[in-house]
Parts: sequence; structure tokens; C-alpha cells
Amino acid sequence: MPGECQNCGIDILRFCPEEVQIENLLSWINISYEVVGHTKDGKEKKASKLENHETPSSMFIEYLMLCLKEFVFHNYVVRL
Repeated sequence: MPGECQNCGIDILRFCPEEVQIENLLSWINISYEVVGHTKDGKEKKASKLENHETPSSMFIEYLMLCLKEFVFHNYVVRL
């Protein structure tokens, strides 16, 4: 799987114990997209919106790791 290489993947990213403690609450914002309609040729129209979150730091790190995995895949896959 992309981003899961033991030598260069996201698994080598390390966090301090204080960063992954469940008691720590983080406030963070991400951008999501929602369908707001359709074009004349049937394609979805999407609008971006900001989502505010307040979650334990461990949940934020899980989200971050998922995003990084997609980033690694998106940027380093050879397209022929």
C-alpha cells in the first residue's frame, strides 16, 4: 500500500507521548466538500465548507495519518 513502506512511509513519523494522550483536546478546522446541486450535464456541483472540530489529539493524529497516506499516494504514483 502507498505510504506504508517501513523505510520511507508515514510509519516513520513519530509523535511525543504528550501529543497522543487522549486527555488532550485539540481545536482544528478542515475543509470538506458537499454536493449543492447538479450541472446541466449531470455532474455534481460541490461547495467547500469549513468544519470545526474539537477532538482528542489521538483522533486528530489518526485523521492526519489518513491524509498523509493519500498525499503520498497522490504525489508519488507513476502515471503512464
